[in-house]
Amino acid sequence: MPRASTDREPYAYIDQLRRQLEDGTMSALELLAFFKSHTPWQTAAWKRRRAELIGDSCGSCGSTEPPMVLQHTWHPRLFGECRTEVQRTLLPPLLPAYLEVHPRPPASPPFDPRTAPPQPFEVRQACPKCQSVNIRQRKDGIWSCNYKSVKYGSPRVVCGHTFQQPVTVEYRRFDDAAWLTKQAAVYEREAQEPGRAWWFAFVNLHWAEIEKQGALLVLEDHRRYVSLRAEDVVTRCKRCAYREDRAFRTGYANGLQAERHREVLVELEQGRLGATEPS
Repeated sequence: MPRASTDREPYAYIDQLRRQLEDGTMSALELLAFFKSHTPWQTAAWKRRRAELIGDSCGSCGSTEPPMVLQHTWHPRLFGECRTEVQRTLLPPLLPAYLEVHPRPPASPPFDPRTAPPQPFEVRQACPKCQSVNIRQRKDGIWSCNYKSVKYGSPRVVCGHTFQQPVTVEYRRFDDAAWLTKQAAVYEREAQEPGRAWWFAFVNLHWAEIEKQGALLVLEDHRRYVSLRAEDVVTRCKRCAYREDRAFRTGYANGLQAERHREVLVELEQGRLGATEPS
């Protein structure tokens, strides 16, 4: 684990973590475990920087009622996002050499409906009028049909037929079109399995480097977060901060999504306003 940072070098631990990742003495999982126990907001450097940036009024509603909160408008990416970004840049240049030794599996032919297995059925009692199996026998021994259509955009069809004796039918859960759609999905999933296995084998060859580079991206995001850049923080009252952090309370990924949605709205608004300015 890195040594404690000092006021003169508040982010020295980040440089030490980077060196440990680069020389292999720390794994990505160990880095994530460190972050779970790390509390940068309790350091003197964080508190000093916070005091420099926090305002006396809420930048959203204008309230001056204390306490004020220094609210981040930018948060670090998830480790999975960083790994995905590394894969997009690291793997394409390595793929041609891998293809020379391990060719991609040939594509399977399209699904042929004639090869679909017959749909299984079970013998059930049914209404003699509409053939529905949604029937019940009343206390007086008479049977009644409870069939109601579920089609939208047209009047519902209600059978309601009563009868003395049900008929026997071969009940199938799906109609022919739905059954073929289901079998086509099963076929596609199985047909893609060799390609998936081939791709995962390629990724696994470089997985250690992917995790290492992903962890380095996580570390750089952490450096930006703890440095409290002026463009990354705003002053909010507790109420506005609570409202903006609502998505984070249901999960970090949800919070990131909401934060990025707000960023897009701001960019769109700025673009719209810019387009209306006179040239």
